[in-house]
Amino acid sequence: MISKTIIAQQNTEQQVAELIESLSHIADENFDYAEMMDRINYYRSHPLNLNTASEAELKEFMLLSPLQISSLLNHIKENGVLADLLELQAIEHFDLNDIQHLLPFLSIGLPNSLIGLEITDLIDGKHDLIIRFKQDLQKRAGYQVADSSHSRYEGSPQQLLIRYRYVLNKHISAGINLEKDPGEYFYSKHAGLFDYRAANISLKSIGPLQKLVIGDYDLQFGQGLTLWSGLSFGKSSAVHTLVKPEVGLKPYSSFNEGLFFRGLANTIGFGAIKFTSFYSIRKLDASLDENMEIGSIILTGLHRTATEIAHQKNLKYKSFGGILEWKRSHLNLGLIAFHSAFDQPFASGDQPYNLFDFHGKTLNNYGLSANYTISNSYLFSEIAHSSSGGTAFLAGLLTSLSPKLSLGLHYRNYPKNYHSFFNAALSESSSSINENGFYAVLNFKFDRKWEWSYFVDYFVFPWLKYGVDAPSDGFEMLSQLSFQPNKRLQVIGLYKIEQKQENDDQEQTFHFLETIKSQRIRLDLRYWVNKMIQIRNRLETIQTKLERSYLTYQELQYKPLQSKFSFNCRFTLFKVPSYDSRIYTYQPDVLYQTSIRLFQNEGMQFLANLRYRLQKGLDCWLNYVSYRYSNLDHIGTGLSEIKGNKASELKFQIRYQF
Repeated sequence: MISKTIIAQQNTEQQVAELIESLSHIADENFDYAEMMDRINYYRSHPLNLNTASEAELKEFMLLSPLQISSLLNHIKENGVLADLLELQAIEHFDLNDIQHLLPFLSIGLPNSLIGLEITDLIDGKHDLIIRFKQDLQKRAGYQVADSSHSRYEGSPQQLLIRYRYVLNKHISAGINLEKDPGEYFYSKHAGLFDYRAANISLKSIGPLQKLVIGDYDLQFGQGLTLWSGLSFGKSSAVHTLVKPEVGLKPYSSFNEGLFFRGLANTIGFGAIKFTSFYSIRKLDASLDENMEIGSIILTGLHRTATEIAHQKNLKYKSFGGILEWKRSHLNLGLIAFHSAFDQPFASGDQPYNLFDFHGKTLNNYGLSANYTISNSYLFSEIAHSSSGGTAFLAGLLTSLSPKLSLGLHYRNYPKNYHSFFNAALSESSSSINENGFYAVLNFKFDRKWEWSYFVDYFVFPWLKYGVDAPSDGFEMLSQLSFQPNKRLQVIGLYKIEQKQENDDQEQTFHFLETIKSQRIRLDLRYWVNKMIQIRNRLETIQTKLERSYLTYQELQYKPLQSKFSFNCRFTLFKVPSYDSRIYTYQPDVLYQTSIRLFQNEGMQFLANLRYRLQKGLDCWLNYVSYRYSNLDHIGTGLSEIKGNKASELKFQIRYQF
């Protein structure tokens, strides 16, 4: 009882931030952490009922490994429902640290039901409204150009975002996202009110109808090789992230304006068989050449200048297909088939590395996925074929060699002529094409104080790439050691080495490949002064062939239990000579907003993030970030340029739950 009380008092917002940062060893500013935070915060307000959750719901929870899911379901099948959450300690593959992090998001309460639901009950659902405003405090060049013959930002410099969610039990939900980026019109004849709009209505677990989404949605099947959109983890020192959780159909909740589906999708289940069908039609941003052929699909979602506005929604994309899933005991099989069609053809590139790029107007994709749980091991694989001629394959193993030692292995073979517009399989490149590789990850928990994580990835690119005029290869290795001698102190050390081949920098027609090597060392120290105050320190350095970069910060977190007020503040010093030795860092921000900041040049940064609860259900945040550079007299280039050596931004957010 004492242990449970202490755990329940932990600040779950801090846990959310730590969970995200634990998965960002290889930081990428394009990773959609906001969707991950959205899911975790949902379960904080709507804890997952372990006694009634299906295997699909446990996968969607995202924080459990396949082995933990299998062990939990077997335990409940053999021993009955859990009497207490701390009973998890008696289940294989769950240790005390895992349980402490999971408890705020779990329950063993009574199941929700639609039986006896009245129309008036819809009013009693939970509503969540967020309004966010952001403003740069210095003017950028794009807002100062007076001559109409020059390019400029057409809209105002403010960012405005509105996010609304409605949830009734776990069966009915709805969501609306509205956003205007800095430089965009708040209203235009071409785009209407708000530049980005997304909405959906979702039903779950109503008889044989397991899921139904009308509007915007994601599809996440297999291991991401054939059909996957939305949140997807890449390489990490955490073993369980090696396997993608097959969430299947889910409502789209992100503000990423890139590739997602818009239309109608549903999942119907009968016993061991599930079938998902979908139809999607939407317009994408694209650059078209003089022959009205697609040069590239533009995923930034920015429509600030006349050129960006001209590219807006000028490409019609239609897709439809189905996924058949079959489960028997510990074996799962999935068969995927879908069709993609564009109203304009893709242009054939004129560079040698473009020789195998997709061209044409239509593409068919087919995939077969399988996973099998046996004892302490989880095996998974997927084979995918595209009508452009390529067949890709991956296979892997996740195993618990002992209660303290976990191992993950992953082999991939993605040929140069395999194409899919929706794939997110594990890879070194941004797309699963023209790559072979072998990846291994190891986690070892010496005891409750020491934990060691390690991964190594060797990859080969059989064909040319942009900036690489010959077949090439490389490797990446990361080792992390965590030491927590007591509840107040934690020390984390990380070492990463990466080696790739790229063109030399000589001005000549034919380039030779040269080896590019970089090494990263990071040391984190976290100290809890008491239950309210935490101090965090980081020192990080990156060494390349020609230069070394440094970054250090100190952060103070003040989060008193049951208090209306909390804040974070961080002071950072950095010296990063160029983009080649850039450093990424995860930073605290307002709720549902995640910041992966890129540091370059030399200077300092100050960040403050404040939260205040006005009353029950009504919270507000204020976030201020300021940079001052010692080696620059202007910041940025082109329309984003700021005169002077200082750049700062202010963000305000209010959340109303009722």
